Amino acid sequence: MTWNRNANENTKRLSSRMTYTKMLQDIRIHESCSLLLDTSWRVQTIALEVGIHDMKYFYRIFKERCGLTPHEFRFNACSNIQ
Repeated sequence: MTWNRNANENTKRLSSRMTYTKMLQDIRIHESCSLLLDTSWRVQTIALEVGIHDMKYFYRIFKERCGLTPHEFRFNACSNIQ
């Protein structure tokens, strides 16, 4: 069973060039961006809501994907509205 799962994951990875972990991170970061723009929730609350419990990890992958910290992202989005 493990071999089949690994083979299936490897096939998906090769065909999409994205690992399952990276795909899940992208979904979580996309959702956190929406929550940052649409709510006034604290960043910690948003991280927990999207399923990330380690704040250091959340800030790191958010900055890798968006180029900004969550606070910078929210501030820049709000300043562009006005």
